[in-house]
Amino acid sequence: MDQPNDDSQSIPEDKSYSELLADFNLDEAGMPLQKVRNNAPAALPMFGRSTYQPKLTDEQRASLEQYFDDQVGRPVTSMAMICRWNSCGVKHACPLYRMAITPNPEGLACPVEENMIHQDIQRLKTHLGVSDDNIVDISVIKEIAALNIYIKRIQEEMSLDPKIMRQTFGGKDAQGNPMTVDTAHPSMNIIDKISKEKRKLWESLIATREAKAKDQSNKTRDFAEMMKVIHATAEKKRREADKARLIEISDNDLLLEAGVVPSNG
Repeated sequence: MDQPNDDSQSIPEDKSYSELLADFNLDEAGMPLQKVRNNAPAALPMFGRSTYQPKLTDEQRASLEQYFDDQVGRPVTSMAMICRWNSCGVKHACPLYRMAITPNPEGLACPVEENMIHQDIQRLKTHLGVSDDNIVDISVIKEIAALNIYIKRIQEEMSLDPKIMRQTFGGKDAQGNPMTVDTAHPSMNIIDKISKEKRKLWESLIATREAKAKDQSNKTRDFAEMMKVIHATAEKKRREADKARLIEISDNDLLLEAGVVPSNG
């Protein structure tokens, strides 16, 4: 009689078919579960129709998926400047540089700006009650976050040259002498333009919410009016039905319906 191989597995007779499949890591069709996982939708090509399809680890795939999610509506990943550490023009305003953090983030996206952008977006979403699937509002919120970063950079640069008004060449007088005129710091004009753009974006978000609130208010009012009409109609029909079914019992036990003149007999 042939002896079973050393690597063979005995099959308990008291186990169900489903339990045996689980023991051998098989699906209901008897196929290895690992193969099923490899063919699942989650393993679709990361780069769509591109002929470039590198082999990715789970960690690499998750990182890329997060990257693409951040680009929805308005690219976020590229908002933050690249850290140049000692060569950074605004290092005087960088909390990490002042702390002499090691290792420093040189060559990477500025972690300070990345954190500010993330917090801005999350706080605005929470404050306005915007869900992740609302692409339109998410786009506007990301635009506001980007404008906030631009204002931050301008103000950091202005801190090195804080004089608001300055004298600039304004031409020459009749005698050929140079004339100067007082002008505002050029960055002030940029800040003003950015602030106006932010105001427009804010107004668009507020207008959207006001429209939704008005629509909901109209729906509530219309529903209330509809219920009034329904109740009034129901009450009218009830009274008419009661009147139609009204029965008077006379002393002679005559049943007289409503509207019928009582008998004098």
